[in-house]
Amino acid sequence: MRSASLLLALSLGLGAAGDASACRGPFRTLAENFASAKAVFKGTVREVRVTGPTPTLPNSKSLEIELAVDHIYKGKLEKTVVIRGDTTTCGFGQGLSKGDRLVIFAGGEPLGTSAVSGNFALRGRPEEAARLKELEAVASKL
Repeated sequence: MRSASLLLALSLGLGAAGDASACRGPFRTLAENFASAKAVFKGTVREVRVTGPTPTLPNSKSLEIELAVDHIYKGKLEKTVVIRGDTTTCGFGQGLSKGDRLVIFAGGEPLGTSAVSGNFALRGRPEEAARLKELEAVASKL
């Protein structure tokens, strides 16, 4: 199966706590994040791989996170994507495990995202269900 690569300079901020609280804003609304993203999708983590040290960040490791794309809200993607992240405070991938479900807002060339892009985990919390319902309402207006 062919994979698309999404390059993430600073990413989801899904560390152990699962939020971007250690990262600085500006934070936008879900509708603003959707409008500015080139691709928005729901995916399930298939594998997290350490690929080596992060060249410009001491004590950090580069990661590749392979996701099965479960649903595309916006854009065109393959059925599998590989997202590059790192283990920094605002990095993407640290604390993720096989089976974790995520919503990702990506933009740019190559596609990327950041901790302030509106990305969120789907771990069964009521606030996540509300955000997913809001996302579906925004996406249905296209």
